[in-house]
Amino acid sequence: MNFENGGKDAQKFFEWQQTMQKQDYDEQMDAIERKRLEGKMSYEEAIIARQRLADENRRIADELKRQTREAIEIHVKEKLQEEQRMKLVMDFLFE
Repeated sequence: MNFENGGKDAQKFFEWQQTMQKQDYDEQMDAIERKRLEGKMSYEEAIIARQRLADENRRIADELKRQTREAIEIHVKEKLQEEQRMKLVMDFLFE
C-alpha cells in the first residue's frame, strides 16, 4: 500500500513539475514575444521620427526658398525703381 501511495505522490509531483515547466516555458515565450514586439515598435518609431524630421527639414527648406524668392523680388523691384529714377534724372538733366 505504501508503494501505491508513493507512486501516486510521484505522479502528482511529475504532473506538478510538468505544469511548472510549461508555465516557465510559456513565460519565456511571452518575454521573447514582448521583446520582439518592443523591438518592432522601436524600429517603427524610428522610421516615423526620421520621416517627421525629413518633413520638418522640407518645410524649413520650402520656407527659406519662399523668403529668398521674396527678397529677390524686392531687390529686383528696388533696382528697377532706382534705374527708372536715374533715367528720369538723366532725362531731366539732358533736356
